[in-house]
Amino acid sequence: MLLSLFHASTHETLLPVKSSLCAVLILLFFCCSKDMVIVGKDDALLNRYIAQYENGNWLKRREAVREIAAFQSEKAIDLLLTATEDVHQGVVIEALKHLSKILPEQGRERVRYMAEFEKNDNVRWYALKVLAQYRDPASAPVFVIGLNSQDWLIREESIRGLLLIDDYVVKYVSIPYIVEALNDRRINVRIAALENLDIKDERLYRTIVGMLPDSEWNTSLLAGILKALKGYRLDDKTRNYIVRLMTHRNTKIRLLAFRVLREERLIRSE
Repeated sequence: MLLSLFHASTHETLLPVKSSLCAVLILLFFCCSKDMVIVGKDDALLNRYIAQYENGNWLKRREAVREIAAFQSEKAIDLLLTATEDVHQGVVIEALKHLSKILPEQGRERVRYMAEFEKNDNVRWYALKVLAQYRDPASAPVFVIGLNSQDWLIREESIRGLLLIDDYVVKYVSIPYIVEALNDRRINVRIAALENLDIKDERLYRTIVGMLPDSEWNTSLLAGILKALKGYRLDDKTRNYIVRLMTHRNTKIRLLAFRVLREERLIRSE
């Protein structure tokens, strides 16, 4: 009797559990089926954009590249890389813009080649921007080559890319090129070098200090110099100069001068 009651109560207890389990399984099946349908739709949509790229004019190809960037599949990445060889620079630039967001490993060599050998400076500039984001020590020679360009935008992006490489050996070996950028005829290149500088070296210090007298007329350049001097042990002449900057008309310059002096005081007290 007790045994039969036990079986009956167990059966009644299991009924809701079985029902709940069935409901969960049905829900999972529905969700998986829905995902499969979405994937199928995405694949069909991707194929449509690929066909648009292969058959359209340059505006249609650029539009296809823009749309394909939303997909993360290997097929989409392959098309972006194919688009970097397009005959129209607008399509190539669109592809590079989207490669910069995902930085696929299979695109590294292609971007590096473009950053070094691309004849169109506009496209090359975009390639350098993408290459810089890889922060690859093997790309250092490409950025050094870029520093010899007649186009100051190429030089600016090249020094930025060189200094973004998180490798002390590369940066130390690159000091002569950094000094060259700090002395560039274009102020934008000098500022890019100053703002991305994160190593200390006596050669760099002498160059940066030598820029001070001619920098007061340009607040951006002066700010970059002060940022780069933070963390150095200053010579007396430079320290006195920065003390005078504490009364500069620009609030940002006064604050940066204060930070340089405060940091230097800590270094001297160690």
